[in-house]
Amino acid sequence: MAGAGHPVRARSIPPASVGDRTPPGPIVAADPRGVPLPAPRGPFRLATQAISHGWLQTPPFGWAPDARVLTRVERLGSGPTVLSVREHDGRPRATADRPLAADERVEAGRRLARVLQLDADLAGFHASLAFDPDLGRDLSTIGAGRLLAGGSLWEDAVKSICATNTSWRQAVAVIGRIGAWGEGGAFPGPEELERRGVDALRVEARAGYRARYLADAARLAVAGQMDDVDAAAEELSPGDLVGALRRIPGVGPTTAVFLAFLRGRFDAGTLVDSATRAAAVERWFGGARKDDAAIRAVAAPAGPWAGLALHWATMRRWQRMSVLA
Repeated sequence: MAGAGHPVRARSIPPASVGDRTPPGPIVAADPRGVPLPAPRGPFRLATQAISHGWLQTPPFGWAPDARVLTRVERLGSGPTVLSVREHDGRPRATADRPLAADERVEAGRRLARVLQLDADLAGFHASLAFDPDLGRDLSTIGAGRLLAGGSLWEDAVKSICATNTSWRQAVAVIGRIGAWGEGGAFPGPEELERRGVDALRVEARAGYRARYLADAARLAVAGQMDDVDAAAEELSPGDLVGALRRIPGVGPTTAVFLAFLRGRFDAGTLVDSATRAAAVERWFGGARKDDAAIRAVAAPAGPWAGLALHWATMRRWQRMSVLA
């Protein structure tokens, strides 16, 4: 699974109250460093979401485990800006490291809302886990559900392509080298990768055969086609969304489902890869090898939440192995 990888140093996640209620209304920034964010739909747990998969180990993210502060650098109109997110009374609060113009504050809030999946409706997810009560209790306790996403489909696609057919450790290294091309620590836009071209992606970033896919994906993004898919993601049927994502060079069926998850479309399918198989045979089959159909059948009672259930079962194993749980 893209994003399952090596340890991030983090403290254990404290229990969440299953009965937490999110206050209504948007979070309004009161000063030019404040970033307005919409209220999350349902309980919000920043510490849980931060380690929901491996994106935290890639630029432009940062995580201060003791302070429980998530950071990322965004390139706004007047230049790169460090945005910091904290959780306060079950809601995210965001600030910038410098005063922002009104339009920059709005744009920063829009990007962070995508990163934090604040519009994702997770009602029914924990109840769907009745097929594995222990998993259900575990995920309810830590408030699991949302995933940490990139600020754009472009960012998520680049990272996912880099993580295809390789170890996560190698993927992080490639993503880090590509991330270094961004202005002031921000993730580089597609124009930068298009400008550098296939040779730089192959030799400098050491992306291997993925260099051609990344260059072709950059051209697609520069043409605005990725933004179009991202904007339409909520309206498309699961099949149409996965189909649109598969048209991104280098994105196969498994990666397309993962990209849909990062857009909050958890009904896009069930993602089964090597990490999922390892978690499934350990959790449900006593170590006996099973085919993908058998793994999907275990989670099938969760209905449209089956894919997210398999993801979190996989991530909880990774977190425990990485001393994150």
